Amino acid sequence: MKKKVEDLDIGTGTNISELVSNMYDSGGFVAKNVGLAVQILEDMFSGEYLNFLSFPACIVSTGTRGILKEAVKRELFDVVITTCGTLDHDLARTWEDYYHGTFEADD
Repeated sequence: MKKKVEDLDIGTGTNISELVSNMYDSGGFVAKNVGLAVQILEDMFSGEYLNFLSFPACIVSTGTRGILKEAVKRELFDVVITTCGTLDHDLARTWEDYYHGTFEADD
């Protein structure tokens, strides 16, 4: 326990990038981990690493598909690993709109 907890300063000149980067120093669980995630992403995209993206097919049937699509289009990852179901979900989203469901729905 050597790292001191620092208060976040959200003065008028603070932008969102600075705020998120400073969250690591604020301690706690969520804020610190958001800040750590930003540091990891900065390291990942520094060009020094071979970046892998791995995900299950189920998230392609959700709005997360847009993030995955953009990440691949921008070539943010060197290697993409997924399951065959990804193709099925992607094609289904291309042909028809998907709608929110509920667990209580009667199949």
